[in-house]
Amino acid sequence: MNLGNILKVVSLHWPGSLQYTGNQVHDILTCDDETELWFVKEFYSLPQVERSLFVKKCREQRNNAKRRGHVWKLTVLDFFRIWRFSGRWEQRGRQRGDYCMSRIGDMGAYEVNNVFIQPVVDNCEQATRARHAVNGGGRLKKVAS
Repeated sequence: MNLGNILKVVSLHWPGSLQYTGNQVHDILTCDDETELWFVKEFYSLPQVERSLFVKKCREQRNNAKRRGHVWKLTVLDFFRIWRFSGRWEQRGRQRGDYCMSRIGDMGAYEVNNVFIQPVVDNCEQATRARHAVNGGGRLKKVAS
């Protein structure tokens, strides 16, 4: 199927839409269900400035995770979906009262089924409990990936 035919198929699912780029077509065609398709449409219908902010924040968190030795398996669309679904995007941050993306048990990779949004205070408590469980309260050691 050529790109023109793909765009016709996509436009049936997303009428009155934008000009499609290769990434948009790929993201739409790889949707597994209607909910996922809704998030893809929602992401690409955001103003460019807002989309760029999601991309920037996703890259920052990915780079911070890699620097700390954690594996990152989230795409920008995964990152967007998780934050948008939580309804806490505007409250994200690092201070008391803010929200952050956390890993279940503060272990494993940053991936779709292992992350959730929670208050920063709860995340700090969770990390402290995990640190104590792993090595008696010392700092967690980086694991080569």
